[in-house]
Amino acid sequence: MKTNSYGRIGLIFLISMYIGFNTLAQTGQKITDSNCQPYHPCLLGDKFFYMGKTNQTGFEPWACYKNGNGAYLIKDIKPGAASGMDQVNSNNSAGYRILNGNCYFFADDGINGMELWKTDGTANGTVMVKDIKTGAGGYSGQFTSESPLNGNIIFYANDGTGFDLWKTDGTTEGTIKISNLKLAVIPYIVSSITKKAFVVLNNKMFFFINQALHALDGVTFTLSSLESNGSWTPVNPLITFQNQLYFFRQTGNIVSLWRTDGTLNNTILIKNNLYTAAYNGNTYVPIRSAVNSNCMYIEMKLTTKGTYFTSELWKSDGTDAGTQLIMAFNSQLNDMLCIKDKLYFSAFLDNLNNGIWVSDGSMINTTLLYSFGLSTYVSFGGPGTTWSSSFNNMNDSLIFYKNPGYGNNSVFLTNGTFNETKKILDLNFVQSIFVDSAVAYVYNGSDIYRYPAYPATSIQQTNNNAEVCISPNPTSDFIKIDFPDDLEVNIYSLTGNKLAAFHNQRIISIKEFPAGIYFVSIDTGNKSIIRKIIKK
Repeated sequence: MKTNSYGRIGLIFLISMYIGFNTLAQTGQKITDSNCQPYHPCLLGDKFFYMGKTNQTGFEPWACYKNGNGAYLIKDIKPGAASGMDQVNSNNSAGYRILNGNCYFFADDGINGMELWKTDGTANGTVMVKDIKTGAGGYSGQFTSESPLNGNIIFYANDGTGFDLWKTDGTTEGTIKISNLKLAVIPYIVSSITKKAFVVLNNKMFFFINQALHALDGVTFTLSSLESNGSWTPVNPLITFQNQLYFFRQTGNIVSLWRTDGTLNNTILIKNNLYTAAYNGNTYVPIRSAVNSNCMYIEMKLTTKGTYFTSELWKSDGTDAGTQLIMAFNSQLNDMLCIKDKLYFSAFLDNLNNGIWVSDGSMINTTLLYSFGLSTYVSFGGPGTTWSSSFNNMNDSLIFYKNPGYGNNSVFLTNGTFNETKKILDLNFVQSIFVDSAVAYVYNGSDIYRYPAYPATSIQQTNNNAEVCISPNPTSDFIKIDFPDDLEVNIYSLTGNKLAAFHNQRIISIKEFPAGIYFVSIDTGNKSIIRKIIKK
């Protein structure tokens, strides 16, 4: 398909600009079944996998198609009204892991207790991976890194001798205990920081065990400690930056930044005292981080026992001199995400300056992008704890939602400028946003909505190398369809409304159409093909 003088980068830019900034807010296309409320969804190929509940089955594995073609119960693992999946367990560390087209989770079939299972989205492909602790008692497991380590998922499990690290490649034989920790309790990690508590880098997984940083080798699957008799306390998050791992240690009121390549000899101090000053005997500790190609950004939050949060935004290039304070805020920084050279985060500075911020790493260019209009300081449990969430990258633009604290959420898209920050969806109680290519999926606790919606034909756009070619694209006047046989052509808006229909017409004028993106549905008799075109 030709892209005219705009080229590939220009085409992607035009698509993202129109979808994000020139579309009126809508409710999106619901792709789940509201009779079965989804819990903790995750992407699995052309579907969403989630835990669903009905009165007849309890909590069990469900799936729905991303294109809106329906939702279904995958398997009633524990037959009857009893639940095969546990809501608390599934919420821990996101609850699922994806490997080689399968989703892994913990479930109880009523015979073997809570064990490791996997599914490919079919009933026959939903099986227990291994009975780790024999008997109906089972165990309660916990996943570690979201990224696999050398083709293996790493998780904690208890075979009756205590909690240890296990690895699985998805086979019974390949599910093996790899440590001898024999921990009395599972080392619970708060789900909101799990992504920063286990990091895979250079075929090693880094994480804390018993207050000490360890590295798990992805070849030998042996553990090594990266601590040497220090009196400090390790602090999350772990940060990967320029092929190195950065982490924090705390001694009293002092928090320091360290770097390691995975060996004890090359674990070195970068900067001491990452805070401006201790406050009433409390300390600034790292909470969140974000990374681009030039630097890493760190939120240092005050551990005050008072009513208000206070956080400082820092940046570091991995050196002592290059680790600097950018700006202080009267709240925690709820979200942090780098998209290219911009850092996005949400924060409260004062009654006039609160909402989504954008920064290039300098104080002068750290500015308010979108105002939430809050009129009071943010207290524990107040509206500031739920300003926004699920920052995500959608075609190099930021997609986020605003939660005013009482239910009616709005989803926005921005390219980092005030004039190009627009509302795209209105929903109630948005909880998370997933992005897959140029499509956003918004989960509101009851259903999953797709944006933009598919055309009314519910046919997905086919690959660009199919035999039907449309040119020019982008275009300002007409499109030419290159196909020798009979065809029916329908043109749809982004929201799925049919705008025009043509029979056996190869050259179609779209001069009167407003500028924007459209779907062209081509019926060739034995197949239907969807193409996306841009009207300039």
